[in-house]
Amino acid sequence: MTARRRARILAMVGVLLGGAVAAPGCAVACPAIAYISTVVIDARAVADVVSMQVCIESECTPEPGEEADPMSLLGVERLDDGTWNAVLDTRTPDRLTVRLYDGSGLLLRDTVEQIEWTFTGGACPGPASANTVVLG
Repeated sequence: MTARRRARILAMVGVLLGGAVAAPGCAVACPAIAYISTVVIDARAVADVVSMQVCIESECTPEPGEEADPMSLLGVERLDDGTWNAVLDTRTPDRLTVRLYDGSGLLLRDTVEQIEWTFTGGACPGPASANTVVLG
């Protein structure tokens, strides 16, 4: 993920969360602190993976050869150790569709993975961490 894309994501999250948010009838006010939910996906056991697509319900990162929607906060990047980092904006879905492609754009695997999140935001929605999703 480029520095420009990261900056755009953080700016959009700031706009989305701008101002303090309180639920009607609640005394809890949540500060507008931008956070990004990510999950590491380990696909090293699958041969010939060159690109990955992730989807939350019907919203997906681009397939190979497609351009990214500049307004989407979803993203996926390959890390130096061969794993992948899926950026899910501020969402923490229970399930994530993961599609793996080879260098010619051929779909190698299409799977739905369960994700378990640990929330650290207390009374407010906020940062969460997830266990690495290992694809075998």
